[in-house]
Amino acid sequence: MTVMGMRRRTGAGLTGPGKGQPVLTAVPSGTSAPAPAMTGEDALRALAQFGPASYVANLDGEIVYASPRYIQYAEDAHGKDRDPLTPAFPLDEEITNIIAGEPEVSKRVGLKINGVETYFHARHFPIFAADGALTGIGGIYRESSREWDEMRFIKDRYEDISRLSFDIIWETDVDFRITYISPRITEVLGFHSREMIGQSLISLGTAMQGSSSLTADRRSPFRNVAMSVTHRDGRIRKLRLSGLPIFNEDTGAFTGFRGTATDTSAEHEARASAIMSRDRLTMAIENISEGFALYDDHNRLLLCNSRFREYLGSAKKMLFPGVSLNGILHGLADRNILAAPEETLDAWLSLREKAERDGEATIEVRLNEGRWLRVTDRPTEGGGIVSIVSDITETHEREDTLRNAKELAEQGSRSKSEFLANMSHELRTPLNAIIGFSQIMRAETLGPIGSPRYIEYLNDIIESSEHLLGVINDILDVAKSEAGKIDLYEELVDIGAEVLLTGRLFAEQATEAGVTLIAEPSRGLPKLWSDQRKIRQILLNLVSNGIKFTPNGGRVSVTIEPGADGGLVLAVTDTGIGIRKEDVARAMAPFGQVESSLSRRYEGTGLGLPLTQALVERHGGRLVLDSEPGKGTRVAAYFPAERVRA
Repeated sequence: MTVMGMRRRTGAGLTGPGKGQPVLTAVPSGTSAPAPAMTGEDALRALAQFGPASYVANLDGEIVYASPRYIQYAEDAHGKDRDPLTPAFPLDEEITNIIAGEPEVSKRVGLKINGVETYFHARHFPIFAADGALTGIGGIYRESSREWDEMRFIKDRYEDISRLSFDIIWETDVDFRITYISPRITEVLGFHSREMIGQSLISLGTAMQGSSSLTADRRSPFRNVAMSVTHRDGRIRKLRLSGLPIFNEDTGAFTGFRGTATDTSAEHEARASAIMSRDRLTMAIENISEGFALYDDHNRLLLCNSRFREYLGSAKKMLFPGVSLNGILHGLADRNILAAPEETLDAWLSLREKAERDGEATIEVRLNEGRWLRVTDRPTEGGGIVSIVSDITETHEREDTLRNAKELAEQGSRSKSEFLANMSHELRTPLNAIIGFSQIMRAETLGPIGSPRYIEYLNDIIESSEHLLGVINDILDVAKSEAGKIDLYEELVDIGAEVLLTGRLFAEQATEAGVTLIAEPSRGLPKLWSDQRKIRQILLNLVSNGIKFTPNGGRVSVTIEPGADGGLVLAVTDTGIGIRKEDVARAMAPFGQVESSLSRRYEGTGLGLPLTQALVERHGGRLVLDSEPGKGTRVAAYFPAERVRA
């Protein structure tokens, strides 16, 4: 039988068989010829002739070498006239995988030999040149029996399952020494499976819980035995082992164990983290200053802190997990803890419904012992309710104190206003008499007085009395405004005419003060539905203040402007001394003085601006004061649009 030979390589490739190649001849058994001494080369030839079917092909898939058995398979399958370069088995897929870098390709293939389907197990490998270049592919084909195929299939399936399983699959001998362990061990502990062969499964862990029953004489199954094992990098991993004993089918002898190991490290870490989080949450809930209670979706108590128990006093013995809110509240009522039981029960029981509807609901509860509690409920994502209880007794006491103080202040204010009103009336009567009699005496109606000095004294008496009467009138008006008793006698008022009148009244006073007074409104101004006397008083107060606080050479101007909302703005602007922003509030207060009584350079009671503000507000308007020290002041009275008439 001739065998195809391998030609010498030219370059980096392989070429097909050619003439002049050596031929290997098989020496049949039973021959009478003397057996020559077999050299190493003879042994290789014999192996090639009588060994498994093998081949060498170039990367184009052409056969450059084939063993006799391979040639025989090819001839039996394809005939003796086949092309010797054509492989007996297809090689396209194998060459593609080898070129792609696979170190070995194994597969099961079928071939009809003399009309009978025969199966082979093929193993293919790359062939490299001396310089490392891939030059070809070689392979070996072995016939496979059905039993061998089944065993191979079972083994492959077992290996696939062990690779894909999250559990570690292991086997031991009778002494618990590991005889097999799946590759999953590398992912879990960082060791290769070959490193574990021969090690004792029992002593694998640095610490074990509940595994004292795993002894060398054990022959029974075990499940979920906890074990702590050290990873290659020093970390502690948690495993849970389960195993079954293995017995020989023929003799029944015990041969070892087979089982699984589950990595529960993540589960242990999650449990430890959950316990830590729970402890932290419990500590936080216990240490908050308010009472805390958590109810489930059926209003049953899940947990509460000690502050919650403290607030509910003698009912704290009822506060155990599972008790209903209804039971807690009726227990409070039965123990006479609630000041208004029926009212409180209804409000508290309906609090959950309001919280679920609005996102939060609050009630205040009064206890018989005098304390006040604020209960605030908020729904949770799981359908439960978080209830926060705060002690607001001090808040209520402060509110009561403030309320009493407010009532006392209002009462005092009313008393003051009534006193001022009464005193004003009491003072105006004698003052009017003094002024009247002084004027008669100054006119010498009943005859000459005598000395001219008496006339001067009477002028002083009349001037002082009129000034005092004006102050008393202002006090009376302020008292009326604080009591809300300023009456308006409304009519259509020509606001331009009132400005002109004011300018004439203060012309002499402005000239004496060296101040330029500008009070010349434009024509065609709308009329104002208002009290003419009150409008005139507003103008007199503002212009008087402007002249009084503007130094020699300054200017005071009165303007009327339309408001942005359709109303009317009456403004008095001066170039006087101005007011600091922080002193504006004091200037607007009754009897308020920006300067102290000892250093004050300007006379007045401090009632002009407060009274003006009250008169403007009584008309539904507002008074705005803008000022800057050394630059002057602008006081504007804004009247609403409904008072403006075309």
